[in-house]
Amino acid sequence: MFSRHRSYTEKVFAKRRRRRLIGRILSFLLVIAFLRTFFVQSYTLMTNTMEPLLAKGDSVLVFPLPFGARTWFGKTPALSEVKRGELLIVEPDPLPSIDRFFYVWDSLARFFTLQRYSPLARRYGAAETSPGIYRVIGLSGDKIRRSKAVYEIQTGSGGAYLTEQSLADSPYELKDTLSQETSLAFESISQVFELGPGEYFVEGDNRGTLNGSSLWGPVPVQRIAGRVILVYWPFKHIRIL
Repeated sequence: MFSRHRSYTEKVFAKRRRRRLIGRILSFLLVIAFLRTFFVQSYTLMTNTMEPLLAKGDSVLVFPLPFGARTWFGKTPALSEVKRGELLIVEPDPLPSIDRFFYVWDSLARFFTLQRYSPLARRYGAAETSPGIYRVIGLSGDKIRRSKAVYEIQTGSGGAYLTEQSLADSPYELKDTLSQETSLAFESISQVFELGPGEYFVEGDNRGTLNGSSLWGPVPVQRIAGRVILVYWPFKHIRIL
């Protein structure tokens, strides 16, 4: 069979169509990247540390702008203060031996897979590299101590120690606060934490697991990636937080 050679005009129009298609794809990706950087991100909880409120496998939407969106040029200024009792996304400490280009590749992979695949997590383990969901227990200037599996706080203004839930802006439930295993684990840690400027104390709601600031200490504001606002998956768990 004979093939028809395209005319010069057809070739020009074909090139224009390809350019328009590529331009639309790039514009779409730029819009998605802009929205994800400043307004909405998706995270999936891979542990049971936030039970009973959140279950392992729940996917949430996060608003990053209030505490500074992370861009190629650094974090933007924070627009609001951290509140007691709210849920935050906290990033792990950076691994000092990782090349900057590997972080770029990891960011791109997480972006295109909606946070479901991370080259960093695959190589070094999710516990060391993946952001986590935690509840704010203490603010800058607080002193924090444990009473079994519940935290007691002396605010920066001084006075008596009060329980974490009595000081929180909204009520929340804890899990496994009375189990013998939890009590023994927390009794072995008697440290009183004093939070400096720009530091926060975060912890999971499931006190049967040791996680958060009880393991790695107060969190600087630079590691706060956003405020958790909504559970969107699975469908039966959909709710505003």
